[in-house]
Parts: sequence; structure tokens; C-alpha cells
Amino acid sequence: MAAEEVGSWRLLNPLSIRFSQPRIAPHFRDGHLLQDTVSEVFEAQLEDPQRHFSRLQDAAEGAPPYDLVLVPPFPAIRVISWLPKIRRPDGEAERDANGDQILGRRAWFALDNRRLYSMQCAAAKRWPRRCCVVVRCVEEVPGTTIKELRKFRTTTEGRSIDIGVRAGDCRPWCWTQAAPPCARGVGDVEADGLYPE
Repeated sequence: MAAEEVGSWRLLNPLSIRFSQPRIAPHFRDGHLLQDTVSEVFEAQLEDPQRHFSRLQDAAEGAPPYDLVLVPPFPAIRVISWLPKIRRPDGEAERDANGDQILGRRAWFALDNRRLYSMQCAAAKRWPRRCCVVVRCVEEVPGTTIKELRKFRTTTEGRSIDIGVRAGDCRPWCWTQAAPPCARGVGDVEADGLYPE
């Protein structure tokens, strides 16, 4: 099964998903600029949640806590429930008095950071409306190769990301700065439905 096909489907607020990398390029591999992709994201209203979700036997109780669904021009973002290492600005893992690595709080982390950036930009523009996006939740890092595991080097616990091709030639980005002024003091959007530790 291809990496894009593994995992379960879920609706999540893109603002509650964290970046796993410290930096992304300002374009996709095909050369398409991330900023251009943001304008290609469109929104769809949730159907009447009470009528639609009451008929589903495997649905959670109540209507989803979202106002609209964001539909991207690319495949679904893959996310994983992860306990991040706390890292210093230089990328080195923090250690406690016993020399053990210090871990942060469990959260959803993206395996597709450029896609997440695009969706966070789209959701931030629509703040304070609560957006969701369809994601694919995976239970382990695909392939668990060194290449995939190297992605998990965020120094901000995934709350922000640098955009640029080279270190030192980047600009930091966080959705709270991209949202309207009313969102400035919001902080984290709480992640829901995390897998147990």
C-alpha cells in the first residue's frame, strides 16, 4: 500500500496540527509556489450537521465543532500523534538532570509540512470561523527511515516554521501572525482526538 493510502480518515482543524520540520521551501517539488496554492484552497459548508450525522452509526456524538471544510488542490495531509523532543534553537535536544531527553505535549504533527502551511494560511484568513480539513492519520512514521525521522526536528514544538531554501535566508511564519488581529492572543488551538500514550 502506498504511503498516501495508509491510515484512517479524520477531520481536524489545520491550526491545531503542528509542523514536524523547522524549515520548508517556498514551493512544492513541481515548482508551484506555496502562496499560489493557498488561493486554490476553497471552502465547503458542512451539511446540516444534526440531520446528516444523526444517521451515521459510527459517528461521534453530536455535530463536528467546525463551521466549514477546507478543500485543498493536493492529496490529504498525513498526520501522526507524536510526543516531540524539546529542542534548543540550534536543534540539539534538551535533556533533564539525568541526561534523558525532555518531551513536549502530544499533538498532531504533519508529515507533509508544505501542505500544512497552505492549509494553515487558508484557515487563518477565515478566522474566527472554525475550519477543518480531511487528514489521513497514520500510527507510525512511514518507512521509519532516517530520512523520514529527520523531519521531526522542530525547535518550536511545531507551532511555527521558517520558510526559505537555506538556513539564514528564511522568514519565520506562524498562523497567529497571519490571522486577523483578533486572533493575536489566542495561542494554541487545542488538538482533539489524539491517540493514547
